[in-house]
Amino acid sequence: MDIDVPLRELGAIDSTALRDAILGQESSAWNEDESRQESFYMHEKTRSIVLLSMDHDNWPDFEVSQGPGWKRIADVALPVMRKIIKKHYPVGGEVVRAIAARLVAGENIKPHSDVHQCFHCGHRIHVPITTNPKVWFTIDGRPYQFKVGEAYEINNQKQHSVVNKGAEDRITFIFDYYPPGPLAYAANQEKERPESRQDTNPKFRKLLGKERNYLLLRSNFDVEAIKNKVEHIPDARWLESEREQHFNTHRDTQSLVLINFFRSKHTKPDYRELYFEFENEIKSVVDCIAEYYQNNGFLVRMLLAKLPAGSQIANHTDSGDVLLNCHRVHIPIITNDKVVFAVGGEEKNMQVGELWEIDNELVHSVENHGDEDRIHLIIDWVPNYTGRPEENVLASFGQDTLSAI
Repeated sequence: MDIDVPLRELGAIDSTALRDAILGQESSAWNEDESRQESFYMHEKTRSIVLLSMDHDNWPDFEVSQGPGWKRIADVALPVMRKIIKKHYPVGGEVVRAIAARLVAGENIKPHSDVHQCFHCGHRIHVPITTNPKVWFTIDGRPYQFKVGEAYEINNQKQHSVVNKGAEDRITFIFDYYPPGPLAYAANQEKERPESRQDTNPKFRKLLGKERNYLLLRSNFDVEAIKNKVEHIPDARWLESEREQHFNTHRDTQSLVLINFFRSKHTKPDYRELYFEFENEIKSVVDCIAEYYQNNGFLVRMLLAKLPAGSQIANHTDSGDVLLNCHRVHIPIITNDKVVFAVGGEEKNMQVGELWEIDNELVHSVENHGDEDRIHLIIDWVPNYTGRPEENVLASFGQDTLSAI
């Protein structure tokens, strides 16, 4: 939940019994449920004991179920959670997740924010169980050190990370609490869905209906200026990438966002600092796309996506009304002859200087068998047949999910 500040200190809490119960678990208990590590790449160096978990596949409908740690730890965890909720939040809500999370000594949780809509509705509370002076929790660029015997709420909508440079594991008890009343995101979502996909873009066709799988917009396009600027992006900046942390399909990739749009956060496309750094270099590309489609459209997303040598993006499809009503355009900036892009079972080796639209509704994947990283500029272009304001066009779409490659 976005709580307007990076961190809220909730004060002292007697967590002695909870601490003893967690530290008294058998070592095998930390490997009983590995779904968190498997689902979220940034947590691969963690271990967890799950008390409660949420199935949000049919969001905003969801189910909460007990995990293997519930029977062993719930009797001491419940009093801690109830005391925190009673003191700081409206009572009568629901705890939808509860885990003990262990970050292995010498490891880290990479910078990320929690993007699924279900994470926008709950308070994320941390109760430290063990820590050491070399554990740093960073939220929105600010470092913090948590103390045993205290409780904290973090803003999980801000970018956050943890590093443990100490010699002992860091263990924290984490729970998500949904206050009583309508889910904030679900309520807003219903208000923002006045039209169906068909009503919104009655003329829309992927690839303009001209081809299947791929449509070549342009060849021999000069991207040298973009390439020169991309080659000067420091490695440290690529490490700020978030997409691979939210989508397991992209766990081998890194991306830098120029323009983004998430319905839960934005009413219109969010132009990032990087867009303005590249504005001069990418202007000719944007003009080319606008001229080709001739539909009064606009940019809704733009990113630079790096697929390292020897890596792959597994088969997947994109979902969400915005992604299904946009033209997904790939512009290779750096590539090699051993990169294989597959859409709908058809394979291509896209060349530098080509602009391709792909049908992202179909199953697609990428493999980089070469010795050089592949970097594409990826653009999502939304038609605007009636000339309405961008925010009105986007408000007419339903839920969206970002999964660009």
